[in-house]
Amino acid sequence: VNSNPYCVVSMANQQLHSTKKISGTHDPIWTIRHDSLFLLKTTTKELFRSFEGVLFEIRNNSSLSLSDAVICVARVPPKLIYEGKGERHEFPLIPHSSYELSSEKHASKLALRFRHATKSDIEFMEQLSLVSFEKRVNTFQTLKPAVAALGRTKPPTSKHISHMFSRNTKKDQNGTEIYKVRPEPDPLNPTNEWMHGREVEAAAYEKSRKWTNVGSGTLGKIFVEVLGCDHLPNLDFIVAGFQNK
Repeated sequence: VNSNPYCVVSMANQQLHSTKKISGTHDPIWTIRHDSLFLLKTTTKELFRSFEGVLFEIRNNSSLSLSDAVICVARVPPKLIYEGKGERHEFPLIPHSSYELSSEKHASKLALRFRHATKSDIEFMEQLSLVSFEKRVNTFQTLKPAVAALGRTKPPTSKHISHMFSRNTKKDQNGTEIYKVRPEPDPLNPTNEWMHGREVEAAAYEKSRKWTNVGSGTLGKIFVEVLGCDHLPNLDFIVAGFQNK
């Protein structure tokens, strides 16, 4: 069976998000390139009113039918989302209608991470949305409906988006360039939001206090620490006018 899976997220019968499809696979891994990240904008009351939790539907994109078939589903309880700290959770996928998943020994699962969004998370998602918007722009004519909806007089350009990212640097009182700490300041020094280049380099060589658990399996663990990356090409967002990192 030709499989082009994508994931649709909903709560209380309202669609919240949809990833992009991944063609020709029965074992998809959605990343930021496939719109794997999204913000769940809700209140505590609304979240817990949804007794069935948040629904994740795995659908198959097919050119042979008018609507995409639901392959399987997973539900995430409200309490688990509310208490999430970003750790990895695996949820069993329940087959839908005539679809059959693998045997119980190798049961299919959906791996998710969720936590309360920080101010930096929200800012990042806003930037990501704007960059994705820019990538979809081919000509001003194709952009007209969206421009009207946004109340702009002309489409955003790479210059506008470059200015948006320029908020990550500024000058100190002596005119020296300083950099905004990403994704957020050190919890032990929360007021230190801006650092000089030499301070960033010194901080990179300090002893690590926290590690992020990624991947799966029981064979062993490998600890990886990235101290710095210079002169990387901008492959994340292909927008004309951006310089190398």
